[in-house]
Amino acid sequence: MTPDKRLNQIEPIIAEVAQKVDRLVDTTGTILHETSKIQGIEEKVGDIDTKVSELDTKVSKLDTKVSE
Repeated sequence: MTPDKRLNQIEPIIAEVAQKVDRLVDTTGTILHETSKIQGIEEKVGDIDTKVSELDTKVSKLDTKVSE
């Protein structure tokens, strides 16, 4: 087999592998972006939980004062 024939066989395979790697890189980037969005949402939910707890405490104090 001549080097040219060998290259003709290898080049399409390399191109296909490169294309698949590019898609994997794009997909990984998308996953990382969505993961960071989810982490931001989780932090906001935690903040909301804290605020709700603080509000519950204040409402309880008000209920106690009103009951007196």
